[in-house]
Amino acid sequence: MMTRAEARMIAEEVVRIMKRDGQRKERYMSAREAAAFIGVSVSRLYHIAGSIPHRKRGTRLVFTESSLKRFMENDMANTL
Repeated sequence: MMTRAEARMIAEEVVRIMKRDGQRKERYMSAREAAAFIGVSVSRLYHIAGSIPHRKRGTRLVFTESSLKRFMENDMANTL
């Protein structure tokens, strides 16, 4: 049987792992990196950018890795 101290130690470790995993930052990609990531040319990426969530930094488009993965899983076949 587990003691109260052991249970507390396990719970603290679980909390520490959950906090660490929650602190991982999203990877941001330039248009060139995003195009390479999904396997299209940069000009094609700009053409389909309206179908992919992105942000603008000045005149540049910035994509997140998670939005590109979602696009590849769900929308890529219909868009290309």
